[in-house]
Amino acid sequence: MDRGGLTLYHMLSHAYEVCMVVEHKSYSVA
Repeated sequence: MDRGGLTLYHMLSHAYEVCMVVEHKSYSVA
């Protein structure tokens, strides 16, 4: 796997984690 693809995958996985945390917080507030 090339470095560009690995970096892109890392960014996407991190963004997914952030989305999950935000959704969890919004559910906790609601």
